[in-house]
Amino acid sequence: MPSLAYVSALTDACRNHGQLHGAALPLGCAESLWLSGSLLLIFGEAAPRARQGIALPYKKEGLTERHSLSAQPSGTAAHVESCYINPEHQYAMIDVRESVTSLTLRLECLRKFDSGFSHHQMELKDIFLNQTGRLRSGWRLAVFCVLYLVILGLSIQLIKALLLLAPDSFGPVLESNWGFVVQAVLLLIVPAVLAGWACSKFLEDLPARSLGLALQTGWFRDFLSGSLVGVASLLFAAAIVTFSGGFHFALNAPLLFESVGKTLLVSCLVFIIAAAGEEALFRGYPLQTMARSHQAWVAIIITSIIFSYGHLNNPNAVAGFTFINTALAGLWLAIAYLRTRNLWFPLGIHWAWNWTMGAVLGLPVSGIERLTPHPLLRATDLGPAWLTGGHYGIEGGAACTIALLLSTFFIWRTRLVSPTEEMMRLTDQENPKPEQQQSLTIL
Repeated sequence: MPSLAYVSALTDACRNHGQLHGAALPLGCAESLWLSGSLLLIFGEAAPRARQGIALPYKKEGLTERHSLSAQPSGTAAHVESCYINPEHQYAMIDVRESVTSLTLRLECLRKFDSGFSHHQMELKDIFLNQTGRLRSGWRLAVFCVLYLVILGLSIQLIKALLLLAPDSFGPVLESNWGFVVQAVLLLIVPAVLAGWACSKFLEDLPARSLGLALQTGWFRDFLSGSLVGVASLLFAAAIVTFSGGFHFALNAPLLFESVGKTLLVSCLVFIIAAAGEEALFRGYPLQTMARSHQAWVAIIITSIIFSYGHLNNPNAVAGFTFINTALAGLWLAIAYLRTRNLWFPLGIHWAWNWTMGAVLGLPVSGIERLTPHPLLRATDLGPAWLTGGHYGIEGGAACTIALLLSTFFIWRTRLVSPTEEMMRLTDQENPKPEQQQSLTIL
């Protein structure tokens, strides 16, 4: 920061000479830094009114047009006409018109290398490192994918070993509904969380809670809010079909009350764990690391396509609506994450949507029916399939498309949820290396 004496001297110079042309503000910096700093200039009562230029000479070499300089004037008629950097002579010039009572200058150098580096060396380094000195988000995403596949392979080998050592005990578990839980834990949650933790810690110096699964303040509120949104969204889709004559619902036989209760409770746990696995993978580190580089849309597109493609192998999948609606669901849940910057809100939406669909209404869940053998209601599909989804379930029909679009818009606009300051800080910006956090020094 500039000393008070320096600012005072500069202010006196402005008063006496009536212009700032050529006023030198030398900037001291280290050899290789990401630079960011600002200086407030106060011109006093005798503010200059003609066009002036403020020149900022640089002491170090290596600055290019990629470095940005911005000026923010104050005063009723203040206006910045131009702001540019001359890399050849190493100075920046700001042209101002009309009266200016104060001017804030801010210099941001995207990257500065040692003057001994060649142009080709600088370009090569830029391919891998960003302006904060961290590995670029695309490379971080690639590292995550490799780690995830390695841990996934180990988990598969573990499952094979258990089947080999205890086929009579472990085999029936995998074939039951609890097999979904085992697969979700070993094939999704464990690899995704471990790979995400390793990348967060060693590539970005971030704590484990940045993954969004910590029990931070408001986590249960977000989970409950998400659950309500999931239930309401599914019921809205079902209402569209029902009022169009496509569904007829009837209460399950009273004699099956105990079986219905068991289905409601057991499927609740199964759907929560299964949803947690998919959220940890698709809305976990891949989306989060891209969001920190302000490229969340790239991760949303990639993860939504993969998420959708993975459901095409489900029973009774219909290529058109199944793919479109599942991709929309990926967008829907990604927006839910971005609204809270934790996984509890999208997790609540995800499990509640599936649970209401299968355990409450008795509809197939992504083509699968055996997860909820005794639902609360029995549904009769009267068609047409393009609306109801047919044997795949409501997720394969147009009613689901409408519900997902409206629910996504609601989530984007609602004030029911919001991120905490800590989670916003951990997920909305890059975490610079300590040596990259030094600021400009105005001499």
